Amino acid sequence: MVKKMKTKISVKIFLLIMLAFIIILAVSTKINIQNRIDSTNHYLLQQIIDFDDLDNLQQQLGIEYDHYPQYDEVMKKMNSIDYISENNNLYQCLIQQDDKVVKWFSVSPYLDNYIHIYDDSSIYISIADLSLSQRQSLKTYLMQKLTDYSYSIPGEAEVKYVVDNEQLIYLQWGEDSYGQLDQHQIQSASVNQFCIDGEKSIQSQYDSQLFLSQQKDLEHVLQLKHHGYMTAYYTSYHGHYYYIGMTGLTDWEDQDQDLYAVVIGMEDQAHIDSLMVQQYFEENWGLFLGAFCIVICISLLVSWTISRPIQALEKVALKIKNNQFDEEINIRSHDEIGSLAKSIQSMSSQLKNTMEQLNQEIEHVKKLEGLRKDFVNQFTHEMKTPLGIINGYSELIEEATSQEEREKYLSIIHRETERLNQLIQSMLSLSRLEAGKVELHQEEFDLENSVTEIVDEYEVLLMKKHIQVDIKVLHPMIQGDRKLLETVIHNFLSNALKHTPEQGHIYITIDHGFSIINEGSHIDEEHLSDIWYTFVTHDHQGSGLGLAICQAILQLHHYDYGVQNVESGVEFYFSDSKYDC
Repeated sequence: MVKKMKTKISVKIFLLIMLAFIIILAVSTKINIQNRIDSTNHYLLQQIIDFDDLDNLQQQLGIEYDHYPQYDEVMKKMNSIDYISENNNLYQCLIQQDDKVVKWFSVSPYLDNYIHIYDDSSIYISIADLSLSQRQSLKTYLMQKLTDYSYSIPGEAEVKYVVDNEQLIYLQWGEDSYGQLDQHQIQSASVNQFCIDGEKSIQSQYDSQLFLSQQKDLEHVLQLKHHGYMTAYYTSYHGHYYYIGMTGLTDWEDQDQDLYAVVIGMEDQAHIDSLMVQQYFEENWGLFLGAFCIVICISLLVSWTISRPIQALEKVALKIKNNQFDEEINIRSHDEIGSLAKSIQSMSSQLKNTMEQLNQEIEHVKKLEGLRKDFVNQFTHEMKTPLGIINGYSELIEEATSQEEREKYLSIIHRETERLNQLIQSMLSLSRLEAGKVELHQEEFDLENSVTEIVDEYEVLLMKKHIQVDIKVLHPMIQGDRKLLETVIHNFLSNALKHTPEQGHIYITIDHGFSIINEGSHIDEEHLSDIWYTFVTHDHQGSGLGLAICQAILQLHHYDYGVQNVESGVEFYFSDSKYDC
């Protein structure tokens, strides 16, 4: 069972650490890859956007640093300009401040639906006369061939064509064709760039990868409000990165009709992101592998470090469950597990002590049960004897023949009645004391005066047994209920008188309390703790209620009290604990 628990905890800790490592690694990797992508985009922005083209445009328009022409003047000159940059991979336009495109520029004489072929020379051919299905077939064919990198980068898309006076007569691509061949001489050439139905082929500046762009997406890019003189920035939209360079062409004061020349380059976002991810993992796979191995080792070490003491704790807990409290926990770590080990060790010790105390209490309860039975028997006996005497002499009164006999019998009945009354009154007093229903009348009084008066009351009995009483007074003042404490002294002195042999001595000491030692036989040590119980006497004389009442009174005062065997006999004592040093 212990081994099973250890395995579960080890696996959980191992998986938890590995999960944390994977999350941290994933977040770190994402941040690093994004930083790499951003760095690449900044690099591509510098490579694609050439501010020399924008400078040349400004020179053509006669724009100087301290002089910008008005809107109409710029528009007049721009009508004679066909393109801003000679790079056919760029989109080029003229926009107003409200992002409205005033004019599109192109290296090609056509803005859309053209192909760029080259053999001995470079030629742009319009394919606007092809049907929609033919244009789609041609686009599919060109992209298939141009993106086939098996033999060259980029691939080659061969077409056959006939052009007469810049008019396309015949075009053949793959298995499809347009127009009639007739008697014209057919030519073969390779297409390296095209724009068909708003989709333009773009060659990546990063690795010459070819992809298609949507010209209609440029409207969203041009709404980003990054206007300014000679500004360059990049953004992403609809799966592409856009690299935008622009310059102002008109006077700033003419705010309603500002003109901006814009060049826009593009890259395929998924392709760039994929390349950055690939490069990052190729460069860091060794680091990842090493970190993974280190984390595995750390995970195993941590899981073992935590599970080992937990196993030890469970072992001790199982022993505690089986009432075995002597097992030591050898865990000295200064952490939560170490604190738990100390708590379990402390709990084990406390449980051991508690179990021992419970066993002692059980034994004590058994003893009390025996005392209860003795109390019932003794009390029954104490009540039965005078009741029997009263009943017997009551019957004799009826049979008495003389007044003298009647008076004798009545005297005996009266004596036994008083005995019963005293026994009942003592039981009532004890019950009220133990229930806490007796109100203490606290006062500070001279205990010597009370002791002297009580000893004087016992003078006749003391003289009868020739007992000498020695009284030693140190500190006579005490705080308490005079009447109740005098009851205790009466009982202590009566008890001492009863057990002191003739011509013996009784020694009384008054020192913020009362101590009385009577010469005579000792009380058995095993009976010392039982002597305060009701109806318990070590000589089987009397009811045993006196000392029980004394105990209740002394407990009510919160005094220190007790009984002990001394060299000359037995000592009973009590003292006010507030005077103890």
